[in-house]
Amino acid sequence: MSGDTLRAVGPPSRGRIESDARRSRTSASTVRKGRVSDASTSGRRRKVWFPGAGARQAGGARARATGRRPLGVTPRRRGIATRVRLAIPYALVVLLFLTLVCRVAWIGMFAPKDSRSFGPDRYLRRVTMYAERGAIRDREGAPLVVSIPTKRVAVDPSVLADPRSPKRPAEVATELAAILKLPRGQVLDAIQAPDTNDSLVARRVAPEVARRISALGVPGIVLRTEPTRVEVDGTLARSVLGWFNDDSDRVEAAKAISGIERSYDPVLRSVAGRMEHRVNRDGAEVPGSRRIISKPSNGADVTVTLDRALQLAAEDALAEQVEALGAKGGTVVIGRPATGEVYANASVVRRPDSTVVQDSVNQALVAYEPGSVMKLPVIATAYEQGVVTPESTEVVPDEIKIADRTIRDSHSHAPETMTIDDVFAQSSNVGTIQVVQHLEAAKRVQAYLDALSDFGFGRETPIRDVRQSKGIVRDPRQGAASDLAAMAIGQALTATPMQIWAAYNAVANDGMYVAPRLIRSVVSADGRRLTPSVPEPHRVLSSRTAAMLTEGLRKVVEEGTGKKIRIPGLELAGKTGTAWKPLPGGGYGSPGNRKYAATFVGFFPASKPQFSIIVMIDEPAHHQSGAGAAGPLFTSLANEVVRRYAVAVDTEAIDGGGLIRAPRAAAPPPTVPTTLPPAAPVAPLPPAGPTPSSSPAAAAALAAAGTGPPSNGSTRG
Repeated sequence: MSGDTLRAVGPPSRGRIESDARRSRTSASTVRKGRVSDASTSGRRRKVWFPGAGARQAGGARARATGRRPLGVTPRRRGIATRVRLAIPYALVVLLFLTLVCRVAWIGMFAPKDSRSFGPDRYLRRVTMYAERGAIRDREGAPLVVSIPTKRVAVDPSVLADPRSPKRPAEVATELAAILKLPRGQVLDAIQAPDTNDSLVARRVAPEVARRISALGVPGIVLRTEPTRVEVDGTLARSVLGWFNDDSDRVEAAKAISGIERSYDPVLRSVAGRMEHRVNRDGAEVPGSRRIISKPSNGADVTVTLDRALQLAAEDALAEQVEALGAKGGTVVIGRPATGEVYANASVVRRPDSTVVQDSVNQALVAYEPGSVMKLPVIATAYEQGVVTPESTEVVPDEIKIADRTIRDSHSHAPETMTIDDVFAQSSNVGTIQVVQHLEAAKRVQAYLDALSDFGFGRETPIRDVRQSKGIVRDPRQGAASDLAAMAIGQALTATPMQIWAAYNAVANDGMYVAPRLIRSVVSADGRRLTPSVPEPHRVLSSRTAAMLTEGLRKVVEEGTGKKIRIPGLELAGKTGTAWKPLPGGGYGSPGNRKYAATFVGFFPASKPQFSIIVMIDEPAHHQSGAGAAGPLFTSLANEVVRRYAVAVDTEAIDGGGLIRAPRAAAPPPTVPTTLPPAAPVAPLPPAGPTPSSSPAAAAALAAAGTGPPSNGSTRG
């Protein structure tokens, strides 16, 4: 080889090694300071700065100096590490965002009440301002049912749980329990109730107790005024006025259950108002923060036709008679025929423990088989159609066979000639059936059915009551052969005592039917007086027929089945009725297990009627006839009405004097309570369902008996 192209290979010289080392140190120092030199097109060197450049260039310089690459560092691994470092902040941001979204969703869906504590509504309180439900008053304006203000005790658990509260929740529970006479655990549960600032502790607190609670001065105890329904005279007229259940923890949940309270609930009901205000941390109202959202509105007052004093007398007398007879119950209606106004309407029932109490159901609106009082429409139709007259005669045996049934009079007797007046006065079943047979022969059965409808049977009265029955009146031409005869004597059909009372009022009104009524007026909260609409009176009988019937009804009392009911000096016109009650399984039973409904209905004075009364005694244990069970109570109530309303009596029948008026009795003044009276016993309200007139048991009894009385018995006057 030539010496110009070949160099000797051997160890480098000392000077060369030192020169290379100086260049390496200079390059590493430059890179560590973040400078990288680059040659430009002009030959000048340009220094470029970037983060991490020093570390990279230092590593490269070391590698060139030593001939090695740093351990564990490769281009691939450097890229992965860089991506991981950049992803961590992004992951933290996403995680925080998802956490916030989940928390907001939780509050919105599962803890909406908690959101108050996060915003400006934390110290905002919304309060319901309760108005008073309308009062129910008697015809003279005396209160029967009113709403009175009572105190409601509640707590704000968030205020009591505040560490700055002067007393711990356990101490507050102990003190409240002692004052309210409640179990401490019950009070403590109310104090620790979650998610509320109005936890109920007690309602209807007496004023003195409320003052003691207020004197504690504990923030977080809230005393508010709310209305409470009170029956002024206890259970007086409970079956008519009904029941308003406000025993719920919330006033808004109170509900009208029965009677006038329910029928006129839209009128009586009040409208609550809304108010909001702010409180400080101690739970006290911030002055000037109150804002009315809506104003409360009181309900309208309803004035009924009842006379409080007469109602009380009627209830006491009825309860005494039912107790004396060992009866199941009874009802009374007293009123004026000319107007249809009911002055007293009492119902009592015997409880399982044998005590007699005021009934929760108005028995005057419950249908039953009334017996001989239903002979009036038959005789009236026969007079009106000219089929018979009061002087017409019939040969009346003591029994009659109708199809496959035999119907008897209440007592055995030889065949005798009787006028229609006698048939009516003696309440002869056989004689009445003979009259209806004359109607059938004259093709006047439809006239008889029309008369029943005109008298109000088979349809509801205008009295609004959810449990009122319309009774059962069937077309006898579509049933058994004995149906017409059975209906003529008051079996195989049902009617309510109120319907019967109104029918006899038509006779007292000279043939004009006036519908019964219980509501006199309605006065709204702003003072407007409203008179409820009532059906127009309509004529059901001619004046001549009404006069003939009145004379027949007078004979019932003077010489017929009601002669024990006579009142000296007072002209009475009335009718007795004694009916067998259908058994639940059908039929009317046998003499050993037969049950009766005893009725007496009449009006006075007979020549110019002012008042009328019906008495029905349900299942008397003895004295089971209308005259024996209902008659004595009718006499007692008639004397009370004469005394209380100064009805003219003929003293010639007593001491040879003339007509005089008894002094009017004054009613005791009512006292409106300011606190709740103790509850008086009252019969429980049965569940809503079919009334006896339309119940399957009654229908089965009618069907089993062929819709007529059994062949071995009869109704009695």
